[in-house]
Amino acid sequence: MTGAEPGAPRRLAGRVAVVTGVSGFAGEAGAAVARRLAAEGARVVCADPDEKAGQAVARSVGGPFVHTDPLDEYMAEALFDEAYETLGGVDAVVNGPCGAPPADGPALEVPPDTWRVVQDTRLTAVFFCCRAALPYLRRHGHGSVVNLAGPAAEGGLAAAVAAAGVGALTRELADAFGPEGIRFNALGGGDAERLAAAAAWLASDDSAGVNGSLVRFSP
Repeated sequence: MTGAEPGAPRRLAGRVAVVTGVSGFAGEAGAAVARRLAAEGARVVCADPDEKAGQAVARSVGGPFVHTDPLDEYMAEALFDEAYETLGGVDAVVNGPCGAPPADGPALEVPPDTWRVVQDTRLTAVFFCCRAALPYLRRHGHGSVVNLAGPAAEGGLAAAVAAAGVGALTRELADAFGPEGIRFNALGGGDAERLAAAAAWLASDDSAGVNGSLVRFSP
């Protein structure tokens, strides 16, 4: 049911993980992350603005689905409140881009509406989810947040700026909350399975000394 590979490690047994943006981006990376975390023992809460697609991913990992638009800060807060109340905690969070942005473009040719949508779906949604998750992670005094910066292959100006913004946001939060035992790291590029494997490692105690990193895989 969880898509576990034979002999997959169980590094996340007993942990609760929230994955946002599970309906697909960068080759279905959101769904791949949810499956990998579940395969390693986590109870996974799947969140997405696309209810039908998000529910399908949740069923595949045997976890609850929460219909969430991360661009609505109150819905983001409700997501983590429900995860905490339903499963008793939040130990790890993987934040993905909120839906597929419109086609991007080179410098000075990006339409203003496209610029705003790309920044919202790629950066603002991640910020709202980080902020909403923090009170629940702080209750435990530990936790790991992995922010996905989106695929490098898109190459447009707005997407590149949003990805850089995710990296900067991640470093700032790592500096601010690392002393409390809450780690923030970011991943970008690469294929879905590589991102999922890296996200699972960062969500586990195996990466306990890693905080504030931005890893961008080659395509």
